[in-house]
Amino acid sequence: MIWAIWSRDVEGSAEIRARVREKHKAFMSASRLKVVFAGPLISDAGTAPEGTLMVVEADDRATVEAFVANDPFNQAGVWRSTQITALCSATIWMGIARQSGWLFSGRDWRMIVAARQ
Repeated sequence: MIWAIWSRDVEGSAEIRARVREKHKAFMSASRLKVVFAGPLISDAGTAPEGTLMVVEADDRATVEAFVANDPFNQAGVWRSTQITALCSATIWMGIARQSGWLFSGRDWRMIVAARQ
């Protein structure tokens, strides 16, 4: 099953985030979960981190909750809240992708930005 993880940062935690970033990246690389997509959420001005968005593949919610609990960002107190939500099937995603200008390539879920005409 595919899961979205949306974590919001504690205000003023950018310094902690920067200090723990390499541990977080190592954790993500070593994870047994398949990470489909991950990246920071940033301010509208593009100047400050505000959270993290991850999309992972896991058998159940408990596995995702354990993943989040063990993430160095979470353990260091970077995140103030986290929401975990199951995502819809690939067929539905393909329809959304075509309408929005995003394309997904094959079973491995790599995302490719498609230029809009």
